[in-house]
Amino acid sequence: HYIVMNMAYRCWQLQTTMPDLGLRIDPERVGSMFDYTAAVTEPDGRLTGIGDCTRDRIGVGGTLAGVPARRETARETLGLAACPPAQTAFFPEAGQVFLRESWAADAVFVSFDATRREGYHWHPACNGLQLHAFGNRIIADPGRFGYAASANRANAITTRAHSTMNLNG
Repeated sequence: HYIVMNMAYRCWQLQTTMPDLGLRIDPERVGSMFDYTAAVTEPDGRLTGIGDCTRDRIGVGGTLAGVPARRETARETLGLAACPPAQTAFFPEAGQVFLRESWAADAVFVSFDATRREGYHWHPACNGLQLHAFGNRIIADPGRFGYAASANRANAITTRAHSTMNLNG
């Protein structure tokens, strides 16, 4: 998502500097992409392992500290109202909820993923739960492991490799 967010932001910038291209990129939509990226960033500055995420570090120097600031700069450039990133975020289209105590590096962060995925990037992690607290990853979704056939990949695409809950089957 981080890659797509940056591409959408760059397309919006092209739209504003080269209107003859005929691009129609909604700044609200691009702003919501920054909101999502902030929400999925764990306190240690890594993206959560939800879905096909690589758990890369983002922000300034790979820390969480740069994420809210970059989001705010983007919102200003997009002409959107200034507002702090939400500590509680629900993304119904993605089927995901993120809760954080604060934006501090040692904050408690919980994510819940009820997304049903299908296709090449699918992971059997519906009802996945993650917990990051006091500077430690307590319950983790392993995220993406590469697509080459290997024993590690074979395990990574199983439900047991993810932190999931089974509710009524």
